[in-house]
Amino acid sequence: MDLHTVQEIERAIDALTPQQRDELYSWFDRHYLRPVDVQSETAAAERSSSVVAEMRALRSHVKPDPEGWTTRDYVNYGRH
Repeated sequence: MDLHTVQEIERAIDALTPQQRDELYSWFDRHYLRPVDVQSETAAAERSSSVVAEMRALRSHVKPDPEGWTTRDYVNYGRH
């Protein structure tokens, strides 16, 4: 097996047609999970769980409106 430098591989990829490049990307997606994808998925999951936790904490401190008004009522009717 011939070993290639990164520069040779880059030149070979640059020489591909758009269709060949799409096939190469598909092959990579099927065979290798990119570290950036793993990091972004993990970060997104952590953000969403922290947002849910914050919402639950806020909800525990909110008292119902004594007249039964919703947030939408306050916005629609200008009540403060």
